[in-house]
Amino acid sequence: MRTCVLTVLLLQLTALSAPLRAGEPLRSIGAGADGGFSAAIVVDGPALVQTTQLVMADAALREPNAPDAAAQTRLVVGWLENALEPFGSGLDRIVRLHVYVASEADLPAVRRALADVFAERFKPAATFVVTALPEPNARVALDAIAAAGEAETLKQRSGAAIAETIALMPQNARLVFVSGQAERADGLAAATRATLHGLGRTLEHLKLKPADVVQVKAFLKPMSEADAARREIAAFFPDGMLPPVAFVEWKDAAPVEIELMATRLPATDREKQGERIQYVTPPGLSASPVFSRVAIVESGPLVFTSGLVSRRAGDGETQVRDIFGQLSVVLKEAGSDMRHLAKATYYVTDAETSGSLTAVRRELFDPARPPAASKASVLAVGTPGRSIAIDMIAVARRSGTEPPQR
Repeated sequence: MRTCVLTVLLLQLTALSAPLRAGEPLRSIGAGADGGFSAAIVVDGPALVQTTQLVMADAALREPNAPDAAAQTRLVVGWLENALEPFGSGLDRIVRLHVYVASEADLPAVRRALADVFAERFKPAATFVVTALPEPNARVALDAIAAAGEAETLKQRSGAAIAETIALMPQNARLVFVSGQAERADGLAAATRATLHGLGRTLEHLKLKPADVVQVKAFLKPMSEADAARREIAAFFPDGMLPPVAFVEWKDAAPVEIELMATRLPATDREKQGERIQYVTPPGLSASPVFSRVAIVESGPLVFTSGLVSRRAGDGETQVRDIFGQLSVVLKEAGSDMRHLAKATYYVTDAETSGSLTAVRRELFDPARPPAASKASVLAVGTPGRSIAIDMIAVARRSGTEPPQR
């Protein structure tokens, strides 16, 4: 498997985080469910980088003294820091962190380890999900979006993937979110290939190329065959330039669903005078009142929320409504609202909660402009006793330059 391996050499490197500068255009809003992370981060201006899903290689985990969940977390954080450093970034500049944990029993240890890492640092938004990992004995994996450094630092970087580990989203570039697509076929490899062909047609309609893709996220089963999916993904991209990839095991009927994030050239001044987000239904795909097939963010600022969970236990509808209540408050503080959602990821654990999510979205979303989305049925979300977690990317207004959004 072509996994980003934490080799002995990399583990010995010590790259210092780039500290947040005075006036840095990153703003933290509220606290997440456990107080260890921000409820949301508002990002206005800097280039962004997206990392691949980082996980320790299985060979290292089969040693007699293999690290436990907390130690693995610290080691993977070290690799994440090293990956960000060449882009003038670091742990203090992470805006969103995805945390994949192999067992619900390991969640407390992973959370404590991350709380220690970010105790004296800028606290990103964070989403936790329980899923099998692409390395059989791994207990935690991470990927992140972070603010990059100044233009001088980035002048030799491109929008393409760098050694399959990290991809750059240039300053002021449009961000394109393609909802999860799925094509049925016999076996994971064939389904992945067919789904990528469908996504290729979507990219072509958007006048994008595979090289414009900055992340591939695959919801698949079984995770034990993720290597086959990875080979199909690698074959889809030209010249061996595989962008950052993340895998989540799901319980849905289809072998795989794949979503994409891509960039395109910055919008012109004329284009920026129009809608901040375009919602697109490519030919051959049906429109839905609860999600858009494609959302194109023409201009920021961007709002990245943590994976929101209900503040109290209850049935699926109770949890969903509580989460959307929290989301409304966070969006208002960020200068956004429910009509300016660009991308949603829904992690659910049962059919009843999934049905409640669909019903509540029909009530709350403008059917002409729902966010692009993926919904995955997973083993567990990051908080025991909860059956759904939701994270969002939205667009906010710039302070003092636009009237409040309605």
